[in-house]
Amino acid sequence: MVCPPCAADARFVNYRPKTWLTTTGQVSVQRAYYHCKSCGQGHGPFDQANHLHGDHLSRGLRPLVCLAGTLASFPDSAADARRC
Repeated sequence: MVCPPCAADARFVNYRPKTWLTTTGQVSVQRAYYHCKSCGQGHGPFDQANHLHGDHLSRGLRPLVCLAGTLASFPDSAADARRC
């Protein structure tokens, strides 16, 4: 695999678990992880292809979470979180 930032050769390391939240619930998969010796960065092509970030929200859920944040006040949202 070509490393996205530096275009050097990134080697396969192993398969790593990934869990994220979608509009229909939680999804878990094992996906390939690559590491580049040249720049020292790791890459997950599956994550990039599916627009997954460190926040564990799917591409479809992210705008809904933003919308919910604009429609509900912080005190109401905090009270809801305490009830969970």
